[in-house]
Amino acid sequence: LMDAHPGQFAAIYMEPQRSEPPTETFLQGVRDLATNHQCVLIFDELTSGFRMNLGGIHMIHGVEPDIAVFGKALGNGYPISAIIGRRSVMESAQATFISSTFWTEKIGFVAANATIENMRRNETQTALIKHGERIQSGWTTIANETGLAVEVSGIPPLAHIEFKSENPLAFQTYYAQKMLELGFLVGAAVYTTQSYTDEIVDEFIEASKGVFQTLATSPDVLQLLKGPVKHGGFTRLVK
Repeated sequence: LMDAHPGQFAAIYMEPQRSEPPTETFLQGVRDLATNHQCVLIFDELTSGFRMNLGGIHMIHGVEPDIAVFGKALGNGYPISAIIGRRSVMESAQATFISSTFWTEKIGFVAANATIENMRRNETQTALIKHGERIQSGWTTIANETGLAVEVSGIPPLAHIEFKSENPLAFQTYYAQKMLELGFLVGAAVYTTQSYTDEIVDEFIEASKGVFQTLATSPDVLQLLKGPVKHGGFTRLVK
């Protein structure tokens, strides 16, 4: 960004799934740099939006971008996305023609309105954060109890776990395999929902404890797998 020229874009991906959330100092620093270099600052909130609060997570940090992009949780699964921003920036789109086969499709917009109203009425974000914090705390506690090395990170509604071993993907694969047998569908992250209950989270942590114990004591996790080890990122596309 220090080498940016006026009119360029500076984008920040606001999904803090595998790391700690950005600090206000960092975000404000980027905001100041973008302003000083006359760059348009864009926050990608496709995943983080509407999970910690009713809107963009940048509102919590008190730092306003020039453009923010939303989707996913905005429509609760229905196809909808939104680009919002300052009038001075958004007016540039008036000189651009955008064509669409589904120009008159309204389902996504209706779903988004209904989703936001439901979130507001039920204070959904409060539940998402509470359940996520309990899952993160549960993972940490049972990891300490069983002696299994893990790293728990991410904002509570996007709780993420990483197994710190010589073959972390094998550990992750077995965790998913065994939890599925116990009635839980889980990957490296848990996206909490409004339908979770304390009882469900308690059962999830208790089931995880048994799996953690096996992982902590098994001499060869690969022998426990009933299928191949999960792919890491996009490596499945590499030939």
